[in-house]
Amino acid sequence: MDYIRGLEAYQDSREAAITLGKFDGVHRGHQKLIKKVCQLKAKKGVRSVVFAFDMNPLYEKLGKS
Repeated sequence: MDYIRGLEAYQDSREAAITLGKFDGVHRGHQKLIKKVCQLKAKKGVRSVVFAFDMNPLYEKLGKS
């Protein structure tokens, strides 16, 4: 697994199955999304990517921290 900080740091032109979200802990719903991405990787031979948003800086700017 690679941990990449910042969208501009992600450089890959291969096809990918991607899930997006604020993964604030890996509960059952998150597990289901990640499992689906892994299934697509196995079935279609694409890269699997979990794209997680860090909402704290946005909330701090909006005064909602």
